Amino acid sequence: MSIPKRIFGIGCWYYLVCPRMSCGRCKKSWYPWDIQFQQTLPLQMQIRLGAVVGKTCGMSESLIALFRSSLMGRGTISGTLSYVNSELEKAYRERRTALEEKWESSEKSPFLGPAPSRSELPSILSFEMGYGMALSIIIKDYILNRKYILLELLTVAPGEVFSIDHQRSVVRRATTARSSGQALSAVSSTGLVLGVWVVPSTKTSYIHDALKDIIRRNTILGAAPPRLMFSDNLCCGTSLNGILPTSTVVRLDPLHCIMRMTRCCSHSHPLFKRLCGDLRKVFFCECESDIKSLLAAKASLRMPATINKHERTTYIRRFVPCPKQLECRLRRMVAVYRALDRDCIEAWEREKAAGSEEGEGDAMDNGNVNGGNGGSNGGGNGGGNGGGNGGSNGGGNGEGNGGGNGGGNGGGIILERRACELPPKGSRLEVLLTESFYATLELQVRHIRRSCLSDSYPGELVTELGEKSFCGSDIKLMTYMSHRGSNKNEMLHSCLSRGFGELTRVSSILFDIKLHLQVHAINRRKRIKQGLAVPSEHLLPRDVAAGGKKMLDSFPDFRLADESSAGDLPNLGFMYWSNLAVDPSFDDSLDGLGMDLSELTRDLDNDPKLVDGLDEEQILGGLAAEESDSDESTADTELPGSSGSLGPGVPADPPAVTDSSAPKRKRKFAKLKDLAGTPNVYPIRHEENGIMEKAFLQLHGESPSAPASELLRKYNEQYLIPEQITTASGARHPRPYHPTSVMEVEK
Repeated sequence: MSIPKRIFGIGCWYYLVCPRMSCGRCKKSWYPWDIQFQQTLPLQMQIRLGAVVGKTCGMSESLIALFRSSLMGRGTISGTLSYVNSELEKAYRERRTALEEKWESSEKSPFLGPAPSRSELPSILSFEMGYGMALSIIIKDYILNRKYILLELLTVAPGEVFSIDHQRSVVRRATTARSSGQALSAVSSTGLVLGVWVVPSTKTSYIHDALKDIIRRNTILGAAPPRLMFSDNLCCGTSLNGILPTSTVVRLDPLHCIMRMTRCCSHSHPLFKRLCGDLRKVFFCECESDIKSLLAAKASLRMPATINKHERTTYIRRFVPCPKQLECRLRRMVAVYRALDRDCIEAWEREKAAGSEEGEGDAMDNGNVNGGNGGSNGGGNGGGNGGGNGGSNGGGNGEGNGGGNGGGNGGGIILERRACELPPKGSRLEVLLTESFYATLELQVRHIRRSCLSDSYPGELVTELGEKSFCGSDIKLMTYMSHRGSNKNEMLHSCLSRGFGELTRVSSILFDIKLHLQVHAINRRKRIKQGLAVPSEHLLPRDVAAGGKKMLDSFPDFRLADESSAGDLPNLGFMYWSNLAVDPSFDDSLDGLGMDLSELTRDLDNDPKLVDGLDEEQILGGLAAEESDSDESTADTELPGSSGSLGPGVPADPPAVTDSSAPKRKRKFAKLKDLAGTPNVYPIRHEENGIMEKAFLQLHGESPSAPASELLRKYNEQYLIPEQITTASGARHPRPYHPTSVMEVEK
């Protein structure tokens, strides 16, 4: 029999004991909870154990489901672990109180003999679950479920139209790709996620394998190749020849074309939002008959004659006009805003001229007062500092540095100061279209002339969904769905940003675990919203397949790809990066993702300290540096493939911890903890009316327009660093100020 394994649940734990089995031929032995043994059994037998077990402890299925649900949303392992340990502590205190009360009552009973000596009760620390054990079990659960999640993902086909886009803000939270890396996402026309792959940059050669995987899904399902692909930077050139079928047309996403122009404008200008709305109206023509029908329905219901975003996308068809018409519309709009900028410049020049005349008059008055016929600083006809006929610093008739009738520095300083001034930020006199805008405009016009944005015909990418009751009334309006993928990709970016928003430093393995669960949850919710009979996201594909025919009959729209016909399973996240054929040198920097996952589980069992190198936010959480949230996908490239270049080097994750390197890692952690003062990033409002909150309120009052990075720098210089010096000298304890990050300041 095995040694007892402690299995943790929600608010409880129990011991698990299993017999050791051996093979009669090869004499190899194993326990029923070994993953290598479980994968050889049918699914119906694999789930009977009801737990995932490590070398010393394990988790029940209910507790693992709680961790999965947390990772599908905005939760983290450490946050969920805090809740689990609090429930264990609560149950421990209840049982300990009941035991002590029973012991005391037995001591007071006259019918019982003298009580034996009371033994020392175990500490609550012996019942808590550690982060390393939790992460090890979650990785093992991911290994068991990964294949079935990917088999379900293979049933999501691109169809006729799909879109791809790059995102930087999510990948920068991983330790492996903090200096470089992009998340390539692909979405079908119905909004289903085809996959999210981490690539070193937006270079075209890095997305070949991902595009081939997308195209072959239509082949597996027996459908024709996609006829249209929307991209953020791959509309021109021949870099995709041989990857996409010849029948697939690549177009530039209109949203990214608009973003390239708007980022070259002054965002603080009062007309900036109006400019964005006018650009949208230029690129998208709306059907007049649909607008009239919608306004007539709203008028009959006595609703305001304004059309919101939901009504525009649901009841109105939109299309991108032909290249010639689109260019004319765009140049006509730019001419209007250029005239406004010209008027602003002229108004500013007039204001500067008026200010200069006022400055000269002030200087002349000062000259007459200070040096006219004998100023206070010098004689009437001579020398000193202000002589009347030629003083050096302010003579009445002189030509010195501040003459009364002829300007020296008195009026010259004001003129120079006003010449260097620019219109105040956010004023109507500020220039809206900068010089770089016109260069970007000409590049986008080249895309327009090449038909990279225009639809082949009006209504090409619109599908009728049937009539629908408008606002619950008897009025029926036709509803439409757009197959253009820009808004669907941006919605995916928002979901991923919210899901990874609480993480500051996450390893590549933990990033992949959370990414797989997020993609699975998004697709399940989308399919349920579309009316398909599929289980909720909390029921993983492995559990559905293990349920047998009865469960499959309950969800007729649930599908798993056939393993024999599917071929190799797709790789998502950093696993895709580690398997890139174009640059295998990155394999060494990805936490061992290039190794076999079964080999990783054996390493976790043999060396539990290995998970210390996979901590999501423990070691360097307090030293999170300021990162830029730029998205290289909005950069314009005439030749796709030269859009991005690989960085000078990608920082590797900390290596796996062995017994020899454990003391070195402890010293490093102690040093970083001393430098940071506290091991974590503190929220500014971690306590009500706290000192940190008051400090940031004071800094914001002194510099209301300062960005978050500047406020954080001032906080470190004026409050945190002096407090650390005071604490080091032993003059004050505990410290009221703690390290924080730019993301906390922005909140």
